[in-house]
Amino acid sequence: MIIDVTGSCANFYRAPQRALRHTATLAGLEIALQLAEVAASLQTGAETAERMGKATKKGSTTTAKGKQNKLQKVNELLDNIYQQIFYYRFRDSSEDIRADCITALGNWVVTHPTHFLTNDHLRFIGWMLSDKV
Repeated sequence: MIIDVTGSCANFYRAPQRALRHTATLAGLEIALQLAEVAASLQTGAETAERMGKATKKGSTTTAKGKQNKLQKVNELLDNIYQQIFYYRFRDSSEDIRADCITALGNWVVTHPTHFLTNDHLRFIGWMLSDKV
């Protein structure tokens, strides 16, 4: 369902009208924040299940593997939204949209650091801080 929502909103992300771009961008960034919270929860659950599996010495990590699979799918959705929205809107002509993008990236880094605290994501913060617009 999330793929359908972000896919159908993709036309609005690239709309020439600032109000449509801004609204669609805010909606997409908020969806990504909620997905980051889910991913962080799955990450914690998978790590806990893996430790419990090792502690019981059964070697059975089916719960951990299931959570890892779910985490991978959520991270793929996050990357999809990141590429569809953030990558294009962080350099938007409207400073409101650019500010919302940098705020969202900061929230993502705080919420799900294992995924977003990487050079691929943090370089955008440096680029935006040195923005001369």
